[in-house]
Amino acid sequence: MNKLGSAGAPGTGSFLFADPADEQAALVEAEHEAHHKSLLALKEYQDSEPSTNGHGH
Repeated sequence: MNKLGSAGAPGTGSFLFADPADEQAALVEAEHEAHHKSLLALKEYQDSEPSTNGHGH
């Protein structure tokens, strides 16, 4: 496994300079909340769809 894969996702910022710690924490929190909203929207969509057998009829 490469170093990036074993360490997780890269930090935020440019190639040469990382974002300040408080800005990086805010970006991570916003990304986490956006992911949670996406999952919630997907679940609501799936719950509203009628049950099918996968053939679309």
